[in-house]
Amino acid sequence: MKNKWKSLLSAVVLSAVVAQGPAATVQADGASAARMSTAVSQMQQQGSIELEYEGRSEFRLKENEIRLGDTGTLSLEGVKASNVQWRVSRPSVLSVDSQGGIETKRAGSCAVTATYRVNGRTRTVSRNIVVVSRWDAEKSKFPSGTYWNNSHNPDKVTLKPCNHKEDCSSYIYEVNIAGDSLKASQCHGFALKVAADIYGRQDLAHWRKYTSYHGVSVGDVVRIYNQTHTIIITKVYGNSVEYADCNNGDTCQITWGHVMSKDTLRSVYNYSYTQG
Repeated sequence: MKNKWKSLLSAVVLSAVVAQGPAATVQADGASAARMSTAVSQMQQQGSIELEYEGRSEFRLKENEIRLGDTGTLSLEGVKASNVQWRVSRPSVLSVDSQGGIETKRAGSCAVTATYRVNGRTRTVSRNIVVVSRWDAEKSKFPSGTYWNNSHNPDKVTLKPCNHKEDCSSYIYEVNIAGDSLKASQCHGFALKVAADIYGRQDLAHWRKYTSYHGVSVGDVVRIYNQTHTIIITKVYGNSVEYADCNNGDTCQITWGHVMSKDTLRSVYNYSYTQG
């Protein structure tokens, strides 16, 4: 499903109308009002920035946000792509090609400006775009405090604690990772689902499985506590790791930001899936 946002800069529209001369000056008579209405309508039809981007609803992103690593297309409604020139304020954040295609480069905010000609005049429209990290997008998709127990859709959460009978009694996620074909639910399924969202489902097949502790990296899916719980590592610093998990309290509740020392992780480690 494609989701679109549109932006109209009323100040640009108004200045363009006034610039047409006395005939467009705001007056009390109906003719002038009608001419202004027509001019504004024309500008609205040709000055509307549009972004086509798949996945916004899935990741609960705002209208001006796009996930790092994803692609989208910018366009001006009513204006041919070949007649539009795009400029970005921070090329290190994203780039826009001649056809309006977006390439995201790193998380951050960037103003995108479109320049085009209409009725012999040069117009510009700008819009701010925010490139969101894949981890932040995942946190929006699976917020802390919600429950990963919608057995019909692994991309959805619920607001009710799990009873482990009807909500997740059967697997709710299936994936191939490091040579293992898995059907998983609760903590194990959640960690695998997050890894697939972050790194790409197809990429998991090329991961490795380690049964002896060799350290951990961001993104690793780690089985711990005599194979009774699974976590996904979100940050590694000093002698600590930060992780996200589901069902830590036996209700399928999602939590981000747990912290564990590396020494403790080593002592409870069973195996892990990792990119390296």
